[in-house]
Amino acid sequence: IQPVLREWETRPIPKGIAYLLLDAIYLPVRRPGFIRKQALLVALGVTPEGRRHMLGFMLGDKESGDSWSALVKDLLTRGLDRNALKLVISDEHSGIEQAVKELLSVPHQLCVVHLQRNVLVRVAAPHRELFNENFKKVFWVKTREEALRGAGEMQGRWGAAYPKAVQLVMRRLEDHLRFLQEPEEFHALLKSSNLIERFNLELRRRFRSAGTMHSELEVLKLMW
Repeated sequence: IQPVLREWETRPIPKGIAYLLLDAIYLPVRRPGFIRKQALLVALGVTPEGRRHMLGFMLGDKESGDSWSALVKDLLTRGLDRNALKLVISDEHSGIEQAVKELLSVPHQLCVVHLQRNVLVRVAAPHRELFNENFKKVFWVKTREEALRGAGEMQGRWGAAYPKAVQLVMRRLEDHLRFLQEPEEFHALLKSSNLIERFNLELRRRFRSAGTMHSELEVLKLMW
């Protein structure tokens, strides 16, 4: 079935992809004389109508700027349209950000759920629930104006008690609010990388039962 696999691997990207989600998982891959954990870089796409597509993947030594750039270049070669693309969604990763900036030049939405986890661990347990309610007033809103009001309230209420948590929210606030520029029905989908992380969870489950990969062809078979 190798010709079928290669044809699928190099198939044209569906037209009109508006939102690109990027994430990675790590797999044990056997190399001559040793086994190494390698990064499986994954790209999903969503059209303006909400249709979801698995766009492509690439196996690399690590999540570097070069490896992410190689994946993005492959997507562009296969027909990913920069002009149709409105937003890239991922966690805060320098390699992804480098590739997006250099090759796509589109707005980059950083995952709000990752931010939420990182912020709440900096808040004492007795205050965590109240702080989280304030956090949601920043990111679970419909407009940028509401988000900025919520951020101001957070600074005033928690800035003295938890300066590191508040600073983390404010450090890249605009990069976490880009989803608000898109239609409201997409806000829940675009504010986080949950869609691709859920997809990758299924990949992990399948790869875990398969054990160590012996070649990139084995990875391709399971992805297909």
